[in-house]
Amino acid sequence: MPEVGKASSEVWDMLGLKVSKSSKKRYKENLAILLVNLYVAWQTPGNPFLAISLNRNSYGRGQRLSALHLRYEAVKCLVDALKEHSLVVFHSGFFDGVQGRQTRIRATRKLTNAFIKYRFPLHRLTVEKELIVLRDIEKKPIDICRGNHAQIAKPLRERVEILNSFHGNATWELAVPEEAFIDYFVRRDKKLHPPNPTKKNLHRIFNLDFERGGRFYGVWHQGIPKELRSFIHINGSPTIERDYRAIHPTILYAWAGVSLKDDPYIIGGYEKYRKPIKLLFNMAINAETETDALKAFRHEINSKDNLKEQYSHCTKNEWLIPAYAAMCYWHRQIDKNLSTGIGVALQRVDSEIAEHVLFSMFKQNIPTIPIHDSFIVPSQFDQQLAEAMAAASMAVVGVRIPTDLKEPVTQPFSPTFFRYSECLCKCAS
Repeated sequence: MPEVGKASSEVWDMLGLKVSKSSKKRYKENLAILLVNLYVAWQTPGNPFLAISLNRNSYGRGQRLSALHLRYEAVKCLVDALKEHSLVVFHSGFFDGVQGRQTRIRATRKLTNAFIKYRFPLHRLTVEKELIVLRDIEKKPIDICRGNHAQIAKPLRERVEILNSFHGNATWELAVPEEAFIDYFVRRDKKLHPPNPTKKNLHRIFNLDFERGGRFYGVWHQGIPKELRSFIHINGSPTIERDYRAIHPTILYAWAGVSLKDDPYIIGGYEKYRKPIKLLFNMAINAETETDALKAFRHEINSKDNLKEQYSHCTKNEWLIPAYAAMCYWHRQIDKNLSTGIGVALQRVDSEIAEHVLFSMFKQNIPTIPIHDSFIVPSQFDQQLAEAMAAASMAVVGVRIPTDLKEPVTQPFSPTFFRYSECLCKCAS
């Protein structure tokens, strides 16, 4: 693209790098790639930071960065030069032996002026991805381009394309101050990966066949901390999130011909343990054996500080084994489904419900973000969402699954807050 070439030449002159004649072309090509990615991060709402590896091993033969024609020496030199000339804000990466995060860089006003000057064409930088994915037992993609798989995938893909085309016209923003964004996603003590603002297209992932899995993935909103979801704005409007109440237990009871009226996670003798019982129930739904369910429960409790502090004793056999037996007895009408791996079949059902909800909202011209069994919409459309969710569960399962507001309605920000994308526009003006 000529716009990128002109901007690259201008920035190259700013950097004043002294490299050999034989390396100059390679360095300029790598600079152009960096500029395009910095531009995409800057121009789209949600995450203005670009993750870039400064580890030599990431650029070896067969690695993704090598396939993009990036070379370690060039990238390292260019990033250092961009930082030295105040063209990027730089946050160093780290690795503590267990977890790590790549270096993050963000274009400064000095660099965004070049983006504006040469009118980078964001719409021509979209990356197309497969909309229907079928994975094998090792979670590797299965070829669905031919035969029966292709016939089944075609209508599924067409429906996802319709939704993506509709949602592509909406503006989705994470409306938090820059310092809050940096605190969550850049500082090393958080160990969180920031959202990728180019991830606006949905896709569906099935497991082994088209009767298992099928949930919608792909949008950046699914990867941010739960407490930040209430700060998502759609088309400039605050949002609400509404979710189904105990969707998988309700489906299992519906399959058994029984109406679930009470909270399935409050069982006799364990009334004070709703949170761990809910976790144990969900593990039993997704595990293929009781042993796997108990193992997964222990791992989940021990891996999260807030749960470990309060419920570490629940990982001991003295509590866990009797609790599992009590849970199975309490739900004896559906206990034959527990620890059988039925979770992927339940996901197929909740994904069908989600598709019904999304198309119902689409027909009403209301952009909707799916988070599996919950949905985010502009707050003024909560009633329409509640009605769509009730109708969808009735159509797919035959019962009206109750819904709840997962987060309170987001209130307008005080003057000290602003949409992150607005802040960037002001900085670039």
